Amino acid sequence: MSIILILGIISCGSDDEISTNEPIDEVGQIICPSGDVNINSLQDLNQYILKYKNCNLINGNLTISGLSDNHDQINNLEFVKNVESIKGDFVINNINHLVNLNGLTKLTSIDGDLKINENSNLKTIDGLQVVGNLAGNLNIEKNNSLEGVNGFDKLTSIERNLKINENSSLKNISGFQIIETINGNLTVVKNNLLDNISGFNNLNSVSGNTNIAWNEALKTINGFSKLSTIGKSFDIKHNNILTSIEGFNKLKTVGENLLIFGGSINFENNSFADLNSINGYFLLSTNNNNQPMNSFNKLENIGDYLHITDCNAEYIDGFESLVNTNAEILFTGSGYKSIVGFKNLTTINNILSFHSTKDLELIDGFSNLQTINGNINITFNEKLKSFNGLQRLKTVNGEMIINSNSSLSSLLGTNEITTIANDITIDGNKSLTEISEFNNLINFESTITISSNINLVSISGFNSITSASYIQMFNDTSLETISGFKNLQLLTDGIGLQTNLLLSNMDGFNSLVEVRKSVFLSDNEALVDLNGFKSLTTIGEFLQISYGDSLINLNGLENLNSSLDVIRINNNKNLTDINAIANIGSVNNYLYVQANEKLSSCSIGLICSHVNNNGTIELQYNGTGCNDTTEILTNCN
Repeated sequence: MSIILILGIISCGSDDEISTNEPIDEVGQIICPSGDVNINSLQDLNQYILKYKNCNLINGNLTISGLSDNHDQINNLEFVKNVESIKGDFVINNINHLVNLNGLTKLTSIDGDLKINENSNLKTIDGLQVVGNLAGNLNIEKNNSLEGVNGFDKLTSIERNLKINENSSLKNISGFQIIETINGNLTVVKNNLLDNISGFNNLNSVSGNTNIAWNEALKTINGFSKLSTIGKSFDIKHNNILTSIEGFNKLKTVGENLLIFGGSINFENNSFADLNSINGYFLLSTNNNNQPMNSFNKLENIGDYLHITDCNAEYIDGFESLVNTNAEILFTGSGYKSIVGFKNLTTINNILSFHSTKDLELIDGFSNLQTINGNINITFNEKLKSFNGLQRLKTVNGEMIINSNSSLSSLLGTNEITTIANDITIDGNKSLTEISEFNNLINFESTITISSNINLVSISGFNSITSASYIQMFNDTSLETISGFKNLQLLTDGIGLQTNLLLSNMDGFNSLVEVRKSVFLSDNEALVDLNGFKSLTTIGEFLQISYGDSLINLNGLENLNSSLDVIRINNNKNLTDINAIANIGSVNNYLYVQANEKLSSCSIGLICSHVNNNGTIELQYNGTGCNDTTEILTNCN
């Protein structure tokens, strides 16, 4: 039998032709080496053959490395054919003419690591058929001619990590068919020709991380048919033509994060069919398959967040077992046009966001969602037309933000909401023409902002709230009518209406009695009077009325009788009559009446009293009779 092939100036013959000088003990048994064995040269190799070729035990590490010079070339490992057990690491490294692992057919146990690295002509490793115990890591890396990983038919567990990385000719991993546990990490990374992983069909658990990534030709993963638990994170990423991951249909638990990034994976037929729990985050990103998504239907728990982004699925369905979750749920990116899943989800104890989606048109899912114990953000969705699926939503214990959705034409998903704990913002939705919703909103004490909705004509909703903190409406340049807010009586902070150029009617505020801080009205060019405030009796601090080009009088403020800190009336070019504020009790600090060019009568009781009491007042650029205190006092009764 040929043991070694020496190409060059030295050659060796058969076993019988090699004289040996094997050490033996006093009873005639072979003495195996007591420590590490390093075979790094022809001299080391010949010494091993002479002394230990019949030895079955290595009592330390066995390293075979660097036998790649012109005269130090081997193509198999027959010279260690009698080794059954290695008490340390076994390293096979940088043996460039090694083509197989023949010679290891008796090796059953390795108490350390097994490293098969950088053997440029190694084509197969099926010589490791009977290894049943591996106490350390298994590394198969940078073997550029290796075409398949098979064998390991007796190995039931790996005590540490398994790495199959950067083997540039590797096409298939079909081995490890009886392995049950990996007590460390599993990585399959940067194997450029790998197109299928069909092994690991008895593997039940990976205690650490699992990472299958950057395998450019990988199409199918149909192994792992019994894998139920991954103790830490599971990454399937940058496998750009991956289409099938059916092998993970028995996976139940991911101890930390699940990341599926890239590829063209078909999720139509309930992939990850048994997955029940992800204790960290779940990111599903950049999937190019355009079939509908209907998967993850047994998933009940996500510990951190769920983020779906840049998925080309026609629609997103599935997630049928998700009922009550502590996870943040976030949709972003392009591809999918509608969301119809999450049908049984009733409670989100975190944030729900639809943000910067490029193709999303309809949110018809979440049809049983009733409670969000966090914010809901519907923002920067270019094609979103409606979110009708949220029509059973009743409680938002956070903010509601509906911002910059260019195609959104209605807010029908808000009809049943009774409670919003924090602010409501409706901003920059240029297709929105009417806000007639939020009519069941009762429990609300925060701020409502309605701004920069350039085609918004009317606001007729919000008819059940009785109090709020602040209401502001600005830059709604088409807004004509505010007829909602019919039962609003109290604002604990204030109200601001600014740059609503067509606003002429705000009768919806007819029930408003008290504003504890400020009323700010500015640049509402079409507003003729203030009759929407006819029930208002109290403003606690500040009143400003500015740049009301159509405002002729202040009618509507006749019942205002509280004392204020500051009043500012300025730049109302057609204002002629301010008698409606005569019943205000007093101005405690500043009174400004400026640049009202047609206002010539300022000698009302409020102003006369303020001047007589030496209060601070600024009068200028008004009509004759309102430009200095002398003019005013002349006409005071």
